[in-house]
Amino acid sequence: MKKHVIIFSVALVALLAGACSQISSNCECITKKELVILMDVTDTVIFNASLNDLNENFSGFMDNQGLGQIKECSSFKLSIAPIVGGDVYELSSETVSVNRKGLSKQQFKKLTDPTKQMKMLKSKLDYFKQLSQTPEATLASPVANTIIKAINNVESDSDATILVFTDLMEHYGGFSFYRSKNDMNADFSVVVETVIDPLVLNEFNKNTHKKVRVIFVVKQSGTNVANRRDLKQFWAGLMQQLEIQAVFVDNLTNI
Repeated sequence: MKKHVIIFSVALVALLAGACSQISSNCECITKKELVILMDVTDTVIFNASLNDLNENFSGFMDNQGLGQIKECSSFKLSIAPIVGGDVYELSSETVSVNRKGLSKQQFKKLTDPTKQMKMLKSKLDYFKQLSQTPEATLASPVANTIIKAINNVESDSDATILVFTDLMEHYGGFSFYRSKNDMNADFSVVVETVIDPLVLNEFNKNTHKKVRVIFVVKQSGTNVANRRDLKQFWAGLMQQLEIQAVFVDNLTNI
């Protein structure tokens, strides 16, 4: 895991310019950005491939997405959660924020120190690796429900990106690509109500103004029984139904 620490330390001293949030300080507003990483732990092959991608390409991804040096009056929230059987949304987050102007170099360095974010990521990746090896993790693959939960958790005045590491094989709520490939041709208005819990969907529908994009980082699992092109087409349709901006890549270098 030492390699993870090196990579994250380079990448996580960055912020994007985003939405403005009023606060009571000498900053008129705070520009907020969020990055949420969702890791599919329902299959060890998926998780290991995703972990390798993060390990090798996360720093480059942050740079390529325009993550410059941390500026005054900005904040960056980094979160991570598993996609796991049982559909328990265990989100962990750490925020780096500079909410004052005219700081000394020492003060600025202290506020922008990404150590807590790195420790959180390392701890959760270690935990997810263990989780991916347990039978309970494979009970379901609630990809859609986890994505919507993540969007619901995003702050309303923040510019958010959600990275979803998965093989796209939905298996939740009576809907499963493992049981029937015909599900790919289902009416998306019906699919939405099947794969997303009612309370989660209701909360999502109340917050459609949020600025969120979803990046699917598609990995091959050891049990993937569907054509990857068909899976991407299905998920593109589902995201369109939900009016969510989405892109599909094979690894973080292709964004």
